[in-house]
Amino acid sequence: LGVGQCTCFARDPEDPFAYHGPTEAETTADNFVRRKAKARVESRLQLAEAGTEATRFFDKQGVLLATGYQRVLYGDHGAYVETTAEQVCWDAFVQGPQGEYYNVWKSTGSKAQLYYQLKSVEDKPAAPKAKGRELHSFDRAEGYADYRPGLCYISVKAVCVEQPGAAGRRTWEPPARVPHKTALKEALKQIQGVQIREFAPKVKKTDSERRRYAWWSEADLAGKLGVVDATLVRSTLWLVDEVPAAIVLTPLGVRTSEKLLGEVLKDRGCGVADGPMILRMATPSVSEKV
Repeated sequence: LGVGQCTCFARDPEDPFAYHGPTEAETTADNFVRRKAKARVESRLQLAEAGTEATRFFDKQGVLLATGYQRVLYGDHGAYVETTAEQVCWDAFVQGPQGEYYNVWKSTGSKAQLYYQLKSVEDKPAAPKAKGRELHSFDRAEGYADYRPGLCYISVKAVCVEQPGAAGRRTWEPPARVPHKTALKEALKQIQGVQIREFAPKVKKTDSERRRYAWWSEADLAGKLGVVDATLVRSTLWLVDEVPAAIVLTPLGVRTSEKLLGEVLKDRGCGVADGPMILRMATPSVSEKV
């Protein structure tokens, strides 16, 4: 599924009243704050709003919590993975506090908590305050979130998501940042015919903001490599949500528009969707080093 897409689930012909997750028209991401949360969930976790039976959820210690989910519920108290009781691996939990609206079950492997919903929050127009939680409260006649009795909820921030065929599990926390130069070099190594050479900076200059930077002239680089100027390229690294998304190679002597390059990359689908995600250039130029 592409970012921003939503799968529609048909009703079960044997049980037409069974709940099978949201359709596109039933999305709970109905305002800017919730749509922003949805964009983050789909970008970081690659998790569509409508559920599947094959997706598996683990806690941070690698303990399996659930297999399959109904939907991702976006409310004024955050985003939660919604599952049925049958999809939960109950051996991974011990029972915690019990309440009027839900019972808490705690993961045996980490601090992940599952909430078994006992009643809806239709009588609560605004979300309760919680320490350390980002809260955007709006008075809603239908309640601050569409929690459904008999279903289970786990915060998207507490799980690691494993999709069928994926290379690894995804978590809410973005990957540890790789220095731009290192990420760029690793990407360049995958391009046939590209050779990487590094040299100590020959000249150091100071820009208008008194920042120091290294510089090589095109002639010096070509002479050092023993090639003609026309074979040199400028390489730039582009990020989406601080994760490398693309690299662009352009002839070293050609001036290019950053805005135009960004639009071209978006047209080519470099993991970019309409919404709060931004494709940005990480390095204006690394030609003096690569």
